[in-house]
Amino acid sequence: MNNAKVFLLVQFFDVNGGLISQQTQDYPSAFGNSYASLAASGMTPAGAKRVCVHVGIQSLAAGGSGTFYVDDMFFTLS
Repeated sequence: MNNAKVFLLVQFFDVNGGLISQQTQDYPSAFGNSYASLAASGMTPAGAKRVCVHVGIQSLAAGGSGTFYVDDMFFTLS
């Protein structure tokens, strides 16, 4: 990756689709050409009826770029 980072974003929504809360976890851009496990933990907020999980790349400067493959994803709620 070049001037970029990988992020994991978890958003919780209520029954009407309103955003209750979100949690973002950033990961270093120095993964190289290897596999890496990304993890985050937390509690489901009261009233949450739907969750969206996003994994992506965010540019940190002009011209930031990179490639990131999601091979497998596992998600549990508590």
